[in-house]
Amino acid sequence: MTKTNKKQKAGDQKPAFSKKNDFKKEAAFQIFKESITTAFLLYMFVVFPLVLHDGYMDITITKYNFFKNGVLIYGILMCLTFILGFTDHMEEHTDAAKKTGRGRNFLASDIWMGAFVLSGTLAWIMADDKMAAYTGSMGRRCGLEFLVLVLVLYIGIGSGYKWQQILAPVFSVISGLAFLMGSLQHLDIDVFHLLSHIREDQQAMFLATFGNINIFAGFVCISAAFFSGMYLIEEKRAYRICYMAALLLGGAALIAANSDSAYMGLAAAWVILLFFALKRSLFAEFVTVCTTFLSGYTIMAWITTETGRGYEKLSGLGKTEIARRLAKLVDARDILTVCCVIGILCAIWLSKKKYNTGRSALSRLLIAGILLIAGITVTVIGCINHWEIFVFDDFWGDYRGFIWSRLCRIYQDLPFVDQVFGNGNESIYALMSARYYDEMLAVTGTVYDSAHNEYLQYLVTMGAFGLITYVGLIITSIRNCVKIWKDEPVMLAVLMLIVSYITQAFVNVEQPITTPFLFLFVAIAAGIRRNSLKKAN
Repeated sequence: MTKTNKKQKAGDQKPAFSKKNDFKKEAAFQIFKESITTAFLLYMFVVFPLVLHDGYMDITITKYNFFKNGVLIYGILMCLTFILGFTDHMEEHTDAAKKTGRGRNFLASDIWMGAFVLSGTLAWIMADDKMAAYTGSMGRRCGLEFLVLVLVLYIGIGSGYKWQQILAPVFSVISGLAFLMGSLQHLDIDVFHLLSHIREDQQAMFLATFGNINIFAGFVCISAAFFSGMYLIEEKRAYRICYMAALLLGGAALIAANSDSAYMGLAAAWVILLFFALKRSLFAEFVTVCTTFLSGYTIMAWITTETGRGYEKLSGLGKTEIARRLAKLVDARDILTVCCVIGILCAIWLSKKKYNTGRSALSRLLIAGILLIAGITVTVIGCINHWEIFVFDDFWGDYRGFIWSRLCRIYQDLPFVDQVFGNGNESIYALMSARYYDEMLAVTGTVYDSAHNEYLQYLVTMGAFGLITYVGLIITSIRNCVKIWKDEPVMLAVLMLIVSYITQAFVNVEQPITTPFLFLFVAIAAGIRRNSLKKAN
């Protein structure tokens, strides 16, 4: 090698102190970016759930504005961070990407997220009233603007994030306060006088800082599912106590919410949690989770029946047979108490025995078989005996049968291009009013602005393309969780929240109060997995 070549080669190599400085700058950039994301998550876990303006009178728009403002500030800060970071080290980032492949850490959920927002954009183009489709003012404020905010949130958090352990305990404290507030209101103890401006015959429909009882039930469902997963993977006793307290209060709040959707969502999440617990020899912890939640439910059942405060609300709100049956669980307080005692004893015994037979694939297969047989048996018996839940008509599911059947007819009659790309974001009110306004008032006594089924909502408003991309986003997000939950245990809790949400979404409404949490945790799943891929590279 000539002297000239040696000098050129030496010139191409950076001095050791330069590489060290680049490493420090890169680490500082990553820490700063994660700090901004952590601050935003604290905003969503602490401020957003509790914020109100004029009580329940403007709760939807208030929550939406706080979500929008928070995302916009977060997006601006992240943009500035990326610009400063990449302009300062553009060459180093480019060279590193070529050598390590870090620039190719794309996830399938990235594609589906982009496609989902694209479908919302196409639906907006198809809308007659584009301003209403953009703002979502004809529905629950989940128009194109909401989808853009969700995309900003996904890009920011999904670009890579290391989960901070303190976030879940803080969220559990705030959730516990909301649960307690809802439970007290159920007992006619309105600490902050939020119900004073609501008509007396409507007061039972509002709880805590979430407004409608179904929305409150949705929050109970997703947050309790999340804390269930966190309890199983948490090692610190203090944090476990936080999750247990939240679950205890959540069990009590479930009676106050009195909604079928919460039972559905929690059941789906706990089935998955059961199989995870068996595989990881955490069956004692799983029993503890269920028993703690049931204990809160039982305590509230005793208070409700003994004092009579709030008891009439249970039967008064239960317009469906299944709702009335679930509400009557509070009457079985003796049985519930026995179940709690058995659960506590089993949890103690299993923890001492260090039960680990769940590692056997045969035991998990046996449990799956039992659950399947039980489900088939209940379905067959229900159909034979014509239980209301198995008889689909206009009155099914508190008039969900009416709205679903009419929306299916509307979708069938739409032009082909509208069937594919939708009729416009949040256009349910306009579609239903145009064809069924008088019938809606005559049968249900109200005019619907939502399908009360998020999947049907996306199908009608954003077309088949919108529904497919939404389902694709959910599936790939679940895949993000499952792929790395061995290395990142928090992904189990994230998965629990996503599963509980998408289950109760079959009968619930998308809105800017609990729906942001779905997309928030979808972004968290993408961010944690991308961060894991960067480490691997």
